[in-house]
Amino acid sequence: MLLSFSAKNFRSFREEFTLSMIAAPKQKGLDYSVRVLKNKTRVLCSSVIYGPNASGKTSVIYALDLLKNIILDGNIHNKESLHRGNPCVLNMGLVPNFQQKRKKPVEFRICFEVNENIYLYELSIDLGRFMENVQRKIIRESLSVNDLVIFERSENDITIPNFKKNSSLFPIEIEENVEIAKKLAKNSLSPEELFLTNGFKNVYGKILYPDIFEFFNKKLITFCNFQRVEFFPKILNNGIFNDKSMTEAAKAFGSDLSNLVFIKTKDDDQPIMCSRISDGKIIPSEIIESLGTLRFVNMIPAIVLALKNGSTLIIDEFDNSMHPMAVMSLINVFHNDDVNKHGAQLIFNSQNPIYLNNNVFRRDEIKFVDRDIKNNSSTLYSLSDFGTKGTTARKGKDYMENYFVDKYGAIREIDLTDVFEYFLGSDDEKRK
Repeated sequence: MLLSFSAKNFRSFREEFTLSMIAAPKQKGLDYSVRVLKNKTRVLCSSVIYGPNASGKTSVIYALDLLKNIILDGNIHNKESLHRGNPCVLNMGLVPNFQQKRKKPVEFRICFEVNENIYLYELSIDLGRFMENVQRKIIRESLSVNDLVIFERSENDITIPNFKKNSSLFPIEIEENVEIAKKLAKNSLSPEELFLTNGFKNVYGKILYPDIFEFFNKKLITFCNFQRVEFFPKILNNGIFNDKSMTEAAKAFGSDLSNLVFIKTKDDDQPIMCSRISDGKIIPSEIIESLGTLRFVNMIPAIVLALKNGSTLIIDEFDNSMHPMAVMSLINVFHNDDVNKHGAQLIFNSQNPIYLNNNVFRRDEIKFVDRDIKNNSSTLYSLSDFGTKGTTARKGKDYMENYFVDKYGAIREIDLTDVFEYFLGSDDEKRK
């Protein structure tokens, strides 16, 4: 499970932001949305992020997705292919806040749980200033497990401070060849390559690294633009997803026009989702089905895999084109212990205020992103940060109403009248 994620100097976030999935203290209500770890940490199963357009909501997801790609690839190079619509993966020069006058590092910190172990990984990298062409390098990197520091890496050095204290976390052959292992570790350092996925993985991490890789490869599912993703063809006909099961899912969603079939025109082609209508004709589903139905069907495999594996599913514009009642039903799946047996989590951003309801989300599950346009600086905070001494965040209060009267921030008054008056004005007025 994801416990927390932080980033600094990332796009509009000049200062550090933290997305916490740890339940706020003394928070009561909707306890079915909380999982308790072995160490008694109470972890949220869902979270929704609100904020005006261009506030930085999507950047939170971009940051998580970028760190995931950096770790899985093991370096801080640009990637050649588009990774689910994240421009920062294509070009890391877009990452640093563009109003920073001096070069500052980009920093990440992620805390997660796998197999009852709590991992904390920190990474600080030099990407230069915004769109600056510089030699990138890793400034600092560290890994801790259950509060025990496993390694600390600087630009040119590596230390394993607690090797003797807990040698059971390291392969037995290292204990017999400590000096050789140290030399191998230092020799493996490269300015643009992670020690975690190179030297540590190959020398020290044979016991610990499989859990770390499992989390980022399997248990952290990020979609930066779900509309660009056709997820279902890659896992079709694996015993779970097939024509019948997907048809039944679409009908439960509200589609009663047709049966879904998945057709390959050539052996090397991905299946195309089609609809078989009542007279037997087969038509590409994108022609006949609603956008909401198509998005839902594409989303089903991602949700099922998250529930099966206990993954953290993070989706930008999760509720786009879908009715709020359908979205709330999907949210309730993650809150249902009988269905969500492995502690899967759902995190998404939204513009729809209907979820600002204490019967849907706890206060600590509702996050806001606000942005100071003058300073190009975003901040992220939780509704639970407001406490309950006042009236705006107390249980039973109308969160939606309070949001629209600017009790929580993260909202912006917009008047487009002047814009359209300009477009509709005379050419002489436009020249002025």
